[in-house]
Amino acid sequence: DGRYELRVPYADDRELIMDIMKYGSDCEVIGPEALRARVAAEFAAGLARYGTTA
Repeated sequence: DGRYELRVPYADDRELIMDIMKYGSDCEVIGPEALRARVAAEFAAGLARYGTTA
């Protein structure tokens, strides 16, 4: 199905979040839950800048 899973050790989640976000909807954070929530919050904040309609 074209999916693959990466396990990435990291110390600074801010830098990792920026790396994740550059892939947009082509990337999903599975865990840890705290990182998943931070990525979702960053995307939500970006969407709020442009409105909520697609």
